[in-house]
Amino acid sequence: MQSAAQGWLVLKLTDSPFYLGLAGLAGGLPIILFSLVGGVAADRFSKRNMLLFTQVMFTTLTLILAVLVSVKIINVWHVLWLS
Repeated sequence: MQSAAQGWLVLKLTDSPFYLGLAGLAGGLPIILFSLVGGVAADRFSKRNMLLFTQVMFTTLTLILAVLVSVKIINVWHVLWLS
């Protein structure tokens, strides 16, 4: 839901397929870069704590995006950075 909403927001802001693809890349890049490190962390740390940490981080980023949209100062680079 988050990635679909971000893609729609980028398309609404720019009307550019290039930026839409860039938003998808920005959303998938952390998975590619940190999957090995995440696997090691999942083996070494409590799964409950890891899940709580990641969900708090996702919620924080979503809240920042929601505030930027609600005060109407959102820009494409905001969405790309928060992806």
